[in-house]
Amino acid sequence: MSEPIKILFLASNPTDISRIRVDKELREVDERISLGSHRDQFDLIPHLAVRPRDLRRGLLKYKPHILHFSGHGSTSAGIVLEDDDGKTKVVAAADLAELLGILKDNLRVVVLNSCYSALQASGITQTIDCAIGMNDKVGDRSAVIFAATFYESLAFGRSVEEAFQLGVVDLKTEGTGSGSIPTLLTRQGVDLAKVYLTAAEEKSPAPRKDPGLASGGDKVMNVNDTTVNAKRDATFSIS
Repeated sequence: MSEPIKILFLASNPTDISRIRVDKELREVDERISLGSHRDQFDLIPHLAVRPRDLRRGLLKYKPHILHFSGHGSTSAGIVLEDDDGKTKVVAAADLAELLGILKDNLRVVVLNSCYSALQASGITQTIDCAIGMNDKVGDRSAVIFAATFYESLAFGRSVEEAFQLGVVDLKTEGTGSGSIPTLLTRQGVDLAKVYLTAAEEKSPAPRKDPGLASGGDKVMNVNDTTVNAKRDATFSIS
């Protein structure tokens, strides 16, 4: 794609539940993207302490290709954002899916890096090509490892499927015990093997003989026309 691949990185860390290292995750993602051969094709747009209206405004303003959420999840309710006082504000899974269905624009991938978010991911793929969620609790260390490897792989031009698989492999090789937790889901009819976000690197064409040159000369054709034990689940009940 010709325009930058915009990653809207949203993070929430309410003060009334266990604190998690969303700042570390953002730092690692940024650093790892900068290592990639396609790094100039990415634009990482971070927003912290996100409230529901910030989610809507971010989608409207940036029209991202990837939406990444770092924060808490819930087994039944949805993702956990913040209210104006920094306290817990839950966005229901159905409401999140409806919002993304309306403001899908450039959106091709949604990453919910929070506990128990596979359910939300399933609803999102009714309209969005790919969504990644977690089918269990996920600790800070595992969340950071997976996200950093996923985006580094995309920045090296790998497909979404390959980047996901490499993230899972890293969870296993790092001994986190979380290799089976991430889940990649797709919209019906989407061929994962063909989902690439980066543009292929252009190659200079080889010189070719122009039969119209009396001298037999060549001309070049221009065809460039530390371990943290915190869990990312919301330890509260919602009525």
